[in-house]
Amino acid sequence: MTLRPSPPEGRADLGSGAAAPATASSVNPAVRIASDWTWRLLVIALGLYGIVRLLAGFADILVPILVSLLLAALLHPLVGLITRARVPRPVAALACVLLTLLLVAALFTLVGQQTARGFSDLRTQAVAGASDLQQRLADSPLHLSSTALSDAVRRAEASASSNRGALLSGALGVASTATKIAEGLFITLFSTFFFLSSGHRIWAWLLRLLPAGAREPLDEAGRSGWVTLSYYVRATLVVAVVDGLGVGIGAALLGVPLAWVLARSVLPGRRLLRGLITVPLVLPPVVGGVALLLAFGRRGVLGPLLVEAGAVPAFTPYGVVLAETFVALPFLVLTVEGALAGLDRGNEDVAATLGARPLRTFLTVTFPAVAPSVAAGAALAGARALGEFGATITFAGSLPGRTQTVPIAVYQLLEDDPPAAYALSAVLLVVSVALVAGLRVRLR
Repeated sequence: MTLRPSPPEGRADLGSGAAAPATASSVNPAVRIASDWTWRLLVIALGLYGIVRLLAGFADILVPILVSLLLAALLHPLVGLITRARVPRPVAALACVLLTLLLVAALFTLVGQQTARGFSDLRTQAVAGASDLQQRLADSPLHLSSTALSDAVRRAEASASSNRGALLSGALGVASTATKIAEGLFITLFSTFFFLSSGHRIWAWLLRLLPAGAREPLDEAGRSGWVTLSYYVRATLVVAVVDGLGVGIGAALLGVPLAWVLARSVLPGRRLLRGLITVPLVLPPVVGGVALLLAFGRRGVLGPLLVEAGAVPAFTPYGVVLAETFVALPFLVLTVEGALAGLDRGNEDVAATLGARPLRTFLTVTFPAVAPSVAAGAALAGARALGEFGATITFAGSLPGRTQTVPIAVYQLLEDDPPAAYALSAVLLVVSVALVAGLRVRLR
């Protein structure tokens, strides 16, 4: 038997008829690193895609649960206050949930009643408008008679009958949406109750599902996040309410004298003054914020004087009130001006005849007569201020707990936490509807 020498290391045995496999050292390191990262990134992307698809499939449940977390963070202090009176925590949580449900039901009932009351007026106006339109068409060069209009109505009815399937599918779609909203409301209230009554137990059960070494750090992080969320929600709502009240009061103090000047004075520049007051109605809010910066900013026209006085409103809570008052003031001024212009001056003339001075006449006769209009204008201004975004973020910025209003928070949460943005939007909608509906009841 003849011994055959082995081939040198790293070279193939050509006599064997097969090529030697490539070793790891023969692959370029950059290519190897890129391939390693590529398959890892693909696995991560596939996992994230699966998680997103899973969450999207449970969106009808996940969104109400996240909304209930925000409600629990908002109602948690109230539950704690009730439990201090030796009330069991489940009872306190149930009372808070029922109070929230009653508040929402009362608001929707109030809106429904006001809408139903307006149906009769709407029907009367619609009938009168149709009769007037028919008369105008008959007198116009077209000379459309009632017969021609009746034929047109019959053709419209026939078209609606032929498209009954589409109309029915649309109605079913509306019913399906209403059903989903009702389901979401039920899940939200159900979850809110358990979060308020047994939130700590639920959190402890979730922690037991994790490895023992990760429980304590995650527990600390979760508790800190809950405290931060609670303060964030409450601070945002407090800022919104304070801004609304401040804007309403400030608009009343500034708007009533301006409305009186526009309605009663004979100044030659009234039209110009009215135009300046109503400019925010058509001016883009961001442009209004820029104008406020040019006037009241540190480098603005009045900036040096404000800096010396230590009262620069830009990027402070006072700046929020100033920006919102700027855009909301026309609502109060126009409302009160119309009331003053249509007010009978007989009582004012009697008071003047009896020797009352103009200021006393205004405070005792004129102002009580237009007080409902002042309240209406202040409420409209406050509701408008709650929804202000452009001028506020331009002039006051977005500092959480100081200058961040609800619309700004909604805009920022849409990128990071859409369910939280939806919840804050719902709260803002409820507050605005409550203001307008309550105002209408008060005026009646």
